[in-house]
Parts: sequence; structure tokens; C-alpha cells
Amino acid sequence: MPANERDKSQWDEVYRKAPPGTLPWEQSGVSEELMDILSKGVIDSGRALDVCSASGYNTVYIAKQGFQSDGIDISSRAVELARERAAKAGVSCSFLAGDVLAMPYDDETFTFVFDRGCFHTIAPRKRKVFIREICRVLKTKGKYLLVCFTRRAWGGGGPPYIFTPGEIERYFSSLFNIVSLRKLEGVEAGGTGDAYLSVLMEKRYIDR
Repeated sequence: MPANERDKSQWDEVYRKAPPGTLPWEQSGVSEELMDILSKGVIDSGRALDVCSASGYNTVYIAKQGFQSDGIDISSRAVELARERAAKAGVSCSFLAGDVLAMPYDDETFTFVFDRGCFHTIAPRKRKVFIREICRVLKTKGKYLLVCFTRRAWGGGGPPYIFTPGEIERYFSSLFNIVSLRKLEGVEAGGTGDAYLSVLMEKRYIDR
């Protein structure tokens, strides 16, 4: 079985076994960092993408703020739950089951990409591919908001992986300008021993 099919099967099983809202990355609901950044008016209106969108909390919230909102997740079961959530909320979102390393979107489709805990699940050998995909689907000067682990109470192995601010800058600086980078303690998943980085980036102009 190809690796992406194994991953899909494993994540489908996770979402089948866990009641909606009980998974650690969903217990806190909509991301506080997402709410904060959208409230500041620094993201251009248009079409937004939530990568690793899970059961759609954040995708639905983005739609409620007036964006054309898309979500992509490897799990078909997560996508089913997300569509149900959007229908109950009375908002229009587009959800796809797919691979974030080869996304089925045209170049420069989105003005905003939101990533709550997707990058920190990507294996080291695949990170450059992931970053290039995020860059590819973003418009020039489009914004990318990344929330990822920088410390975990139960150790630094992975996945999920942990990153220092310097590592984030090294991974992304060739394609993105760092607009802001903040360290957050004990938020986003409700854990008192967790620490996160919240990084807002802007896609650089790339002369093709």
C-alpha cells in the first residue's frame, strides 16, 4: 500500500473511533490565533484554505468572516464531519479529501492559508515539498498563518515534531517573509505544558 494510502487509512480510523470534538486538536474549538489575526484586518479578503482541516471548526469560522473558504484533509471521514459542521452552521465551504503534498488547486488560488498543526506532522524529508505547495497555491503577498509546536510536555519526538523560531525561519525564508513570530504557552490545545509558535508569513514575489 502506498504511504499516502496508509496515512489516509490510519487517519480515517482515528476519526471513526473518536467522537466529534474529543480529539486533542479539536477540544479547544476555533483557533484563538486565527480569530485574533482575522480580527486585525491584515488578511486580504478572497479565497482561504485551511490545510489539515480536520472536522472543519476553523474552515467554518473563516467562512463566517466573509471568505470563500476551502478545507483539505487526508481523511475522508474528517471531510464528512466537516461538511456536516458547515451545513449545520449554514455556511458554504468546499472540503476535499486530499494530500497536502500535492494539492488539487491551481497556482495562486488563495489569498490566505491557515495551518493549525499540519506542518508539524510532516516528515523531515517531505517538508520542502509541503512548503513549496503552500507557496504555489498562495497569491503573491498572500498570507500564511502557521501554528506549530515548539515544545511539548511529553518530549520532542515526532510526529508531531517541534521547531525553534530559527528553524522556522530557515525552512520558510527563501519563499516567505516573516511578518510576525510569537511563542504561545499552554494554548491552542489546552495543554499547560505545551508551547507553540504562531507565525504569520507573506509570500514573496517570485520571478519565474
